[in-house]
Amino acid sequence: MKKLFLLLLSDIKGRIFLSFFLIITFLLLLFFSLGTHNVLEKDPLIQSYEPEKDRKFGDAPPHIEVGLFVRSMPQFDIDNGQFSLIGSIWFYYYPSQTSITDIKNFKIDRGEIIQKSEPRSKKIKDRILTVFDINVNFSSELNYLYFPFSDHKLYLVLKFPQSTAQEMLLTSGKSNIIVDKDLLPKGWTLTDVDVNVGFYSEQLDENEKNKFLSNPQMYFTLNFSKPGFRKILVIIIPALILFFLAVLSLIIKVPESNTIPLNLSLAAISGMLVHRFVIENISPKVGYFTTADSLYVAFISCAFISFLINLVHDNNVIYWRFRFISSYVMQVFIIIYFYFLVLRGL
Repeated sequence: MKKLFLLLLSDIKGRIFLSFFLIITFLLLLFFSLGTHNVLEKDPLIQSYEPEKDRKFGDAPPHIEVGLFVRSMPQFDIDNGQFSLIGSIWFYYYPSQTSITDIKNFKIDRGEIIQKSEPRSKKIKDRILTVFDINVNFSSELNYLYFPFSDHKLYLVLKFPQSTAQEMLLTSGKSNIIVDKDLLPKGWTLTDVDVNVGFYSEQLDENEKNKFLSNPQMYFTLNFSKPGFRKILVIIIPALILFFLAVLSLIIKVPESNTIPLNLSLAAISGMLVHRFVIENISPKVGYFTTADSLYVAFISCAFISFLINLVHDNNVIYWRFRFISSYVMQVFIIIYFYFLVLRGL
């Protein structure tokens, strides 16, 4: 094995073959990453209410079933976490326990109801179905740590600030969320939906546990998968090409007077500095490092190391082996680093 490795190092075709093999390995990992589902958003904080276990509110409040129908999402700004939704919210309840007045004053947390229709109701057996057509703008706090490999969860939080947990108990289920089958905002694909119900409690006095307010609250979850691989290719492929330009500067053997390796490493660094402006323009504006930032730092660091190595020139065999081995160490490092950044926990 050692002799084979030394033979590959001594021959330019062998060195290129090793680099080509490592390039293919990285591209396979990149291709596999396109099918991963990376979601880091945290669910909103609400408390579950179980009447059979929790009697602090007295008798169990009347049950109100809630559902959502999504027709379209005209605004879908993932980079800034701003969205709009056109659809309907419906309520299913017993008229002897709940009136339209109790349900019509719902609000959207971190959002605004631009338009809400008059309620449309119909009786189904001994219950009433009431529907409101809505047009809302809302924001959802997103986590971009895995950008550009990230998928996202959007939360539409429904609250009832004029009601208390004693007055209504919200119920719902995944089957109560219907989304138009043609919904594909800016290429993002809806993969799953969910709903959670409960209440939000605010303590008014730290010394008096009984002094608190609790309002019914629920949230609908919409899971979206990244729209293809355009941004991934725009960010990764140019940086990858420039990185292997730096690697090439280490695996070619030239006379001492030849400056091609040094020029190649300089070109790689210059190209990466220019490419940084492209990454900045298409990246979300956040105060922490994303996966794209981490990969960029790794690529440009390797290019800078290749430049430092190319500043020294020696015809010694050990020196050239050091150059060749350094090039492979860089490539293996990038592959392992990419795996730990994107694929380790999947």
